[in-house]
Amino acid sequence: MLNFQTNPMSADAIPAMSQQDLQIHSTADLSVFKILDGNRNINLGNVERLIKSIQENGFLQMPIIVNENYEVIDGQHRLMAAKKLNSIIYYHKVNNYDLNTAIILNRNQSNWSIADYIRSYCDLKYKDYIKLQEFYELNKDFGLMISAELTCISHKSLMYANSNNLNSDEIRKGQYKFDPNNKAEYIFNAARKIKLAIPEVMSVAYLRSLNRCIKNPEFNLNQFVKKATTFPDQHRKSNTISVVMANIEHIYNFRNQGKTRIILQDK
Repeated sequence: MLNFQTNPMSADAIPAMSQQDLQIHSTADLSVFKILDGNRNINLGNVERLIKSIQENGFLQMPIIVNENYEVIDGQHRLMAAKKLNSIIYYHKVNNYDLNTAIILNRNQSNWSIADYIRSYCDLKYKDYIKLQEFYELNKDFGLMISAELTCISHKSLMYANSNNLNSDEIRKGQYKFDPNNKAEYIFNAARKIKLAIPEVMSVAYLRSLNRCIKNPEFNLNQFVKKATTFPDQHRKSNTISVVMANIEHIYNFRNQGKTRIILQDK
């Protein structure tokens, strides 16, 4: 008998399955099943792996889960593999399971990527996730997580595992909030201007460092772009934020000709 439990660290709960729900059915008519709108995209590599398993073992014994409309809540890759080979499939039919259930179930099983969660919350009409997705579509030369980190409203108790890094679990839980006053586009455009001179500017550590720097009212990002592109030989490679910050400070102050030096590390 299957026993679906939530992650003990999560407050989410999957609706209880009755004895009738736990009954295992089987069918060779796979046309009755439907892909649930908002579920994660099909990974063809996973499908091929399952096809090989079916060819070696005859069929997949792990049942898929569907709702009363035969929409697949869990197991769409198993269904696709079975369709490819005209194999039978086993399934549980559970009333009232929906996309929210699929999100919770896959979060507890760690099956989904961050992109899967964001797309599903967009399908559920979460406005903040829609804004994030729209922002990312325009800035795909940067990573999805750094896009989320630089555009979110900073609530350390919710969004951050520490004072710097976005806690991806909060994105999975639907708690991401888009900051309309974010500076992500400003930082990304600066990075694009610098990257030919300093490719490392596209790294997460460098972008996080620039995000810290612009919070210092004495720091002028456009001035740093000019310095970084004029004196790229002053750059020192590192993935450590403290070292990157020190290097940004050095480049910014380089050849200031007696002007007051900016201090970034303590800001």
